[in-house]
Amino acid sequence: MTTIDFANYEEKKTREKYFADFDRAQYKAMSPDQREDAYARYLMRYECLHRDNFSCQYVDPTLGYCPNCHNEYRHPFLTVHHIKALRNKGHHKPRNGVTLCQPIHARYEKKALALTFPVAEHLPPHIQGATFLREKTAKELQKPKWQRLKEQRRAAREIRKSALQNRDFVRARDLDARLIALLISFLTVPYYELKAHNMPLCV
Repeated sequence: MTTIDFANYEEKKTREKYFADFDRAQYKAMSPDQREDAYARYLMRYECLHRDNFSCQYVDPTLGYCPNCHNEYRHPFLTVHHIKALRNKGHHKPRNGVTLCQPIHARYEKKALALTFPVAEHLPPHIQGATFLREKTAKELQKPKWQRLKEQRRAAREIRKSALQNRDFVRARDLDARLIALLISFLTVPYYELKAHNMPLCV
């Protein structure tokens, strides 16, 4: 865990003042987009920390408070969480952020905890009294059967491509049952293609 430096968030820094604290080599290595992203992240953290009174906003549904930090003011291990994750096209906007203590945030990212927030006026309306489960990534949402289907289609295309290039069909006796199934499922060669390549119409 990383201790938060509250001195960086006492007053809002201008872009010039924010990057003045960066190592010169580090700053030069950053692209314009990376600099823009870093400053936008800082502004979001600043706004959220002040809005949330420098305290974790998670409340256990049973206890009514955070069992880790007890929603302590200026707890040393605070972070700002993106409600809609950056991996799912979330943005560095105050309405998309909320202050959490790092242990609670870590448990949420491991899918070991759902985030519940109080009905509090200072929080954005879509967060008040809401419970959030960790969003799945695109990779996690991809079903294995679709991945297998893509692989099968790719294999079928390779067989078809090879047949077209060689101007001949692979004979059935040279194929195993799996490839025959692939050909039956996905391989169709229109008549005009066969005619154009002078291919036999039967094997």
